[in-house]
Amino acid sequence: MAMRREIIGDIREFLVRQGFRVSEEHNLRSVSFDLVARRDDLLLFLKCVTNVDAVSEDSMEELKLLSKILGGMPMIIGLHSGAGELENEVVYSRFDVPILNPSTFRMYFEDEIPPLIFAAPGGYYVHLDGDLLRKMREKRGISLGELADAAGVSRRTIQLYEEGERGTLVDVAVRIEEYLDCPLIQPVNPLKRDFELDMEGHRDMVSTIDQFFQDAFNHLLDAGCHVVSTSKSPFETLVEEKLEILLTGVGKYDRTLVKKAQVIGDVSGVVERQSVVVIDRRPRREEIGGTPLLGVKEILERGSIEEILEIIEERSKHEE
Repeated sequence: MAMRREIIGDIREFLVRQGFRVSEEHNLRSVSFDLVARRDDLLLFLKCVTNVDAVSEDSMEELKLLSKILGGMPMIIGLHSGAGELENEVVYSRFDVPILNPSTFRMYFEDEIPPLIFAAPGGYYVHLDGDLLRKMREKRGISLGELADAAGVSRRTIQLYEEGERGTLVDVAVRIEEYLDCPLIQPVNPLKRDFELDMEGHRDMVSTIDQFFQDAFNHLLDAGCHVVSTSKSPFETLVEEKLEILLTGVGKYDRTLVKKAQVIGDVSGVVERQSVVVIDRRPRREEIGGTPLLGVKEILERGSIEEILEIIEERSKHEE
């Protein structure tokens, strides 16, 4: 645990030095991300771990869900897996989320040096420039069979390389480059969104919200919103209404909720979305840490989402 906290602290300090706006360390357990960071249009959702094998599929599905809705990029920063230490300048993956070790992460964002290698079942691979590979092979009058023999693969495999449909084992790529006397390896983009997500399977899951608050969120659905429930985030739901996306926490007013509201306000500031915490009573104060408070009855008493957004905006201004 101490090592993980050290990784989070080091990465946070590094990102601040690189000009990112970074969320505070929230110290909440079983949450899908540890840090959120923004620089210009780049938004990162980061999970920091020592052993990447400990990252659960549920957490990563939610991390991808948040990234999809909020326009961010999910990423894991880790030290090792069960197979050993994570190598420098290699992009790994777990549940379609890219994994970098801290050194590779720093090289990419500070020195702008992209990794060239990615790990996949069977070993370490690279991407070849398929168009250039075909042009150089044809320019030198080399047949598919000749190049395949030199590389130690089949003719069909060379065709797949040229079509850009297959990664190339590092040693095979080196033999091809040497035989053609031409650099062909392309850098790996760890910010490329390779994952697919069925959004419809996540929308309007009001049944997962505490029974006490379900009427309020059903009211939002009736008003034309989409409600996406989460279970591994500081906030319980994301409410979509046209271009407005609210990060929404729910709960009874107590010390835990006060902490949650502060975390939600911090995260919403980085992702540049409005936040609100829905509580069980009419609030005595209008906000906590920049996060407006809204009682269940206040939602039910308002007939349109515009009225609800108006009161949320007013309470946000009150904090300023």
